[in-house]
Amino acid sequence: MTKEKTQTTIRLPTELKETLQKEADNKGISLNAYILLLIDIGRQYQHL
Repeated sequence: MTKEKTQTTIRLPTELKETLQKEADNKGISLNAYILLLIDIGRQYQHL
């Protein structure tokens, strides 16, 4: 992944955002980091 960053906005249903936030909190990471982790896992799975 490149070090260059860009900001984007995504719209999430409130319940999904709250669930993701709780999962991120349980892992001790930010919501942003958790969403990036989930995206990366999904991308890896796609290449199987």
